[in-house]
Amino acid sequence: RPIYYAAKYATGAHKLYLMLDADKFGVGASNKIQNSHEVWFLGTNVPADDGTYTEAGDMNAGFANGEGAVNATAGVLTGGQIIKNGTTWQYGHYVPKESDFNSTSSTTAAGVYTSSNAYFVAESIVNDAVSNGDFNVYIDTSDGGIIGPFGGTTNLAGYAYDARFRGSPNWNLISGTQSDYLKAGYTDAGTKAWLLDSDAGVRVSAPQTAEKIDLIVYGTEVSRSVEGGEKLTLKVSESGTTSGGTKVTLEAVNGGSCSGSAAAGTCVANPSTYMAQASVGNPIVYVDTDAPAGTNIVIGGHIVNSLAQGLSDRLTSPSSPIIAETDAATGNIYLAGYTAEQTGQAVKELIDDIDGWA
Repeated sequence: RPIYYAAKYATGAHKLYLMLDADKFGVGASNKIQNSHEVWFLGTNVPADDGTYTEAGDMNAGFANGEGAVNATAGVLTGGQIIKNGTTWQYGHYVPKESDFNSTSSTTAAGVYTSSNAYFVAESIVNDAVSNGDFNVYIDTSDGGIIGPFGGTTNLAGYAYDARFRGSPNWNLISGTQSDYLKAGYTDAGTKAWLLDSDAGVRVSAPQTAEKIDLIVYGTEVSRSVEGGEKLTLKVSESGTTSGGTKVTLEAVNGGSCSGSAAAGTCVANPSTYMAQASVGNPIVYVDTDAPAGTNIVIGGHIVNSLAQGLSDRLTSPSSPIIAETDAATGNIYLAGYTAEQTGQAVKELIDDIDGWA
């Protein structure tokens, strides 16, 4: 992909500078870097040598669009590769803060190149096609690193961070020692941006596509006959709570019929089925070393789960049948296979069975 440079020969220092030109990287090759993402270099903000060295934040994208400069006051294109925005010169290329580079400058006096209060800020944009937002990255051309750290006394007026995400929600990356400064962040689509160590700049990593997860809950309508269980004696409009924590309110008695003599009789209720919410413990998931009391669903064979040692003689090879059964003695449900995939099949059998309880 083509990358373009602006050239300047500094006669006093006898140096030839090749400076990155403002552009959309990959121009002539669809302007895309990968997976529809784009990287633009906008140019450099250089403060005037007026003793205040006040810079203005955020350059216009006109240079990178190949449209020439943008008049900051009128908002129209003016052509050329340099404009004056208030007290700031905006260049359509990378301007290093080196006194040698300015040895023959006719636009700015030499003092701005040596003053510690003057910040030359090169700006880039990463257009993230996945997050539907973009990142602005700000580089100090005196050393090629980020413009921070912030939090101390600096002459920075137009910039308050090293990088920013212009999306929803938006956030900023700021270097410094303050505990509330964000050094890295993710967009909702999974793109990550972070400040590199040793003042090495900013890195952005974007996925090919946004991760999307569909959760589908389904079941079949069935009736189940209830046998055993706990009895509550209630009158109409009374409420009671079972030992398992289920609250029951008797609203009406419908569909009952009895027959027989005064000494003995037969009563039949219609319907004879009902549905009740089962109590669920908290926590509900344990590792085998916890060895929770009571009945459990034991997932995995004896190699990975110490609670499944009794399955060792049944899980001896990949051809061994999967185990999805209830132990009559303990009431534990065992879901296991010789391989992890087979254990997954056993768990699916339980899930399919639970779906039938709806």
